[in-house]
Amino acid sequence: MKPAPEGLPSRVAREAIAAGGQACDNVVKADRNAQDGTIVASCAGGESYRVYTEEGKGAVATRL
Repeated sequence: MKPAPEGLPSRVAREAIAAGGQACDNVVKADRNAQDGTIVASCAGGESYRVYTEEGKGAVATRL
């Protein structure tokens, strides 16, 4: 698992979640993990995602 793309964590998360066609009305919190560079995002509806970079795919969001 590679670090999420550079940029504002909430924007990176919102774009990755939307690109994956996953449910998230609004990202209410997004924090970049200082150890591995991934982002954990929480949505208004209660969904949570980890965002990271996957080689050949770019930013990917997986539901937690």
